[in-house]
Amino acid sequence: MNKKKILITIIVLLLVIIICIVLYFVFANKQKELANNEENTDIISENIQENNLDIFNNSINNIANEITENIKDTERENKSNNNEVKISKKTTNTKDTTSKNTSNDVNKSNNQNVINNINHKNNNNRSDTNKNTGTTNKNDQKKNDKQNTDNKTNNSNDKKENTKAENEKLANTFFSTYNKPKTQEAVNYINQQMKKDEMYEELGGYAVAVTTKPTNNWMSYSSNSKLDGMTLAGCKVSVYVENYYRYNSKGTDYYLYDTKIYVYQEVI
Repeated sequence: MNKKKILITIIVLLLVIIICIVLYFVFANKQKELANNEENTDIISENIQENNLDIFNNSINNIANEITENIKDTERENKSNNNEVKISKKTTNTKDTTSKNTSNDVNKSNNQNVINNINHKNNNNRSDTNKNTGTTNKNDQKKNDKQNTDNKTNNSNDKKENTKAENEKLANTFFSTYNKPKTQEAVNYINQQMKKDEMYEELGGYAVAVTTKPTNNWMSYSSNSKLDGMTLAGCKVSVYVENYYRYNSKGTDYYLYDTKIYVYQEVI
């Protein structure tokens, strides 16, 4: 019995040892596989990282290229849009101007038509009113003509009465006016005759025309010979000539009554 127990225990121990050995080899192989797997995973992970970096760089480059291309495309589109906008503005401006011109022409024509219609209506109304008031205007015009003729006759009569009254005041009255040509003629004559005097070179002398009466003494000036007594050398002679007029007995007209000369001598 003891031997059987010992054999059984030996067999069990051998089995246990065999199992342990088997397990050891199994675990050892698994560890080796795991180590190999870890190395492979490290290599794979490194390769994956490198591939990821390459992919990332490529993607960044692609994105940058796409961005630059998009920017270029947008710039091109903006340029084309600006050109289209300019062209559209020009076309719209031309359309607006043409539309404005056409609208203005239409408005002008419409306004002209309205004005013509209004004028036509006004003319019709005027013609109607003129027809209605034609007879009354004729009668009024006749009355006005009569009144005007009456007023004219009354005014003419008043004027005649006024002129008669004024003429009665002017009848047989006198008035005078300055005669410049005659004054200058007398001055020239006196100067010529004064130079003929024997004492002229020694004493000198001259005559001068004045525009106001130099004295109250006068004489009728009908000829230059009346001035011979005023031509003495050594004197200054002031001369003034006037025309003297008289109204007739009715005061309706006047005539030259006399020509007066005023001469004043003073020794130089």
